[in-house]
Amino acid sequence: MDTPSLIHHKQVIPVGMLFKTAYQRMKSRAKALFAIAGIYGLAIILFGIFMKTQENSVSVTLALITVLVFIIYTVVVLWSATALVDATIREDTAPFSSVAINGFKYFFPLLGINIVSVLIALGGYVAFIIPGIAIGIQLAFAAAIYIHKKISIMESIRLSRLLVKGRWWAVFGRFILLMLVIYAILLILILLMWLITSLIGESSGSEITSMIVLGLFAVLYLPYSLCFIAELYHDLDKTNPLATEQQIKKNKTFLTVFMIIGIVGIPLIITMSIIISILSINNLRKSGTDDIPASWQNDDSNTSTSPENATLEGADIPLDEPTTLDEADIEALLQQYQEQGATAD
Repeated sequence: MDTPSLIHHKQVIPVGMLFKTAYQRMKSRAKALFAIAGIYGLAIILFGIFMKTQENSVSVTLALITVLVFIIYTVVVLWSATALVDATIREDTAPFSSVAINGFKYFFPLLGINIVSVLIALGGYVAFIIPGIAIGIQLAFAAAIYIHKKISIMESIRLSRLLVKGRWWAVFGRFILLMLVIYAILLILILLMWLITSLIGESSGSEITSMIVLGLFAVLYLPYSLCFIAELYHDLDKTNPLATEQQIKKNKTFLTVFMIIGIVGIPLIITMSIIISILSINNLRKSGTDDIPASWQNDDSNTSTSPENATLEGADIPLDEPTTLDEADIEALLQQYQEQGATAD
């Protein structure tokens, strides 16, 4: 029978209540959330339209402009995502200006958290894939912890794993439900865009319409998804027992080992990708050669001389005894050899 502490440790907010409280959190922060999300969605739409209108143009100037636009787009997207995390995870309902400033304040720390988390999860994927999935869920709250508790990057990552430990399946199941809801709505939008394309036909206008629809979808789902994660985090944080020194040390060692495996795995993955690419290219070349008809392929065993370059070599001339040929004989022999070459071809 479980002890009271273990029962307390395994408690997680019910699914129905989680969806409801996430909506209430989003509603109370609607102005700031949708203002930031609007910038995020607008960046997606404008970047998509820019790439679509320039896809058939090639020039050095355009390449430089594209790189600059991509950098600006990346910064705007990362900033808005960081600001949205701050707006959803904090306890108070801060105005847009405060959230926008914190988007820059937490920009690099959250970028660092994402990089380190990816390295650790990559180490799990290198180690038979399944550990990578488990670690990815365990580190999902690192950014929220960093903003909420104002601790270091590594401490946020370690605490996130301890927060989920013992409740992994409950957290994983709630993430899956959220994803199913999002994908169901996305599927409806995809079907709607397919219907629009079927009615007006394939054109730049239909593709731009699709980009606009997807951008608006991001404006709607992103605030709610982050509020969902924020509510789940706060519930886990309230019911999380204090970890022992031994658990903390063991957790630190675990994450360090997988981060090292992830760092080592990067060149290994790159090397394997290069080898696979080379083998694939060679196989494609071989299969392409095999598809050529045999009559088209070179055959060194059956070489012939072009009639235009015909010589007396190989002609039916007895070389073991003196031979006197006049001009008519030579022309006849050349004509005979040319006919043999044409027959061979």
